[in-house]
Amino acid sequence: MTDKQIQYLEDFKKNKLAACGKSTDIKIQELIADLKSLNIISEQKNSRTLEITDKISFDKLIDLKSLPEFEKWHLDKDKIRKKKKRNQIMKR
Repeated sequence: MTDKQIQYLEDFKKNKLAACGKSTDIKIQELIADLKSLNIISEQKNSRTLEITDKISFDKLIDLKSLPEFEKWHLDKDKIRKKKKRNQIMKR
């Protein structure tokens, strides 16, 4: 990730909300699209304001400062969650 993207995420975390418009840097727009597809951030209804929906993952991305590393961590996290859920179902 670029320094600009990391700074954007840190500012986003500090303010809890962020705006996204056509004037936003293209690299940041791409990052926002990636985070939306992973359900880490979402757009508030009837506005162009973004909010964090998965704080743990959002914080982890800031810690790792690398989208490929984060995606690997996120995939592993999902596998563990699915395995736990499957085990709970089997116990019933």
